[in-house]
Amino acid sequence: MNLRVELSNPASIGYIDTIIQFVYDYPVEFQELFEMAFDTDKNIAWRAGWACDKISRKKPEWFTGKHIERICLQLIDEKHGGVLRSLLSILNNLKLPENIPVELINKLFDWMISPRSDVSHQALSMKILYKLSLIQPDFKPELLAYLENISTYDYTPGFISTRKKILKLLK
Repeated sequence: MNLRVELSNPASIGYIDTIIQFVYDYPVEFQELFEMAFDTDKNIAWRAGWACDKISRKKPEWFTGKHIERICLQLIDEKHGGVLRSLLSILNNLKLPENIPVELINKLFDWMISPRSDVSHQALSMKILYKLSLIQPDFKPELLAYLENISTYDYTPGFISTRKKILKLLK
């Protein structure tokens, strides 16, 4: 299977599942698929990221520290909503390292509190920041303060629900 050609086709769940099954059958192809999540063609990057997100749920061991580092660096400058959502989701599915770049942590806070951010970006950022607070306990009070002081008036029910769950976990 030529992954680039396949990822150039319009996306659907069945189509992505076919690519994922191919990668499960031929694990050596995982690295190529992962690299395509950073492609300059954002449609290919989004579809590859979607597939990698689904793989990260069942095969998190396939993602090394180098993969996580690459995701973190890409997230700092990523503008495409679909790619951003996929990379955040992958990061959320994996065990986080202690050395997350400060620029990314700042971006996570920005995405979390911006009412203009997609609700998936807000919720995933909140979940990742919570996971970081487990690794770095000194970080917990800052996250708690942010979440407690947000007026939920401008936010969606998805944001409010995730906020409530994270606050409960933090307390």
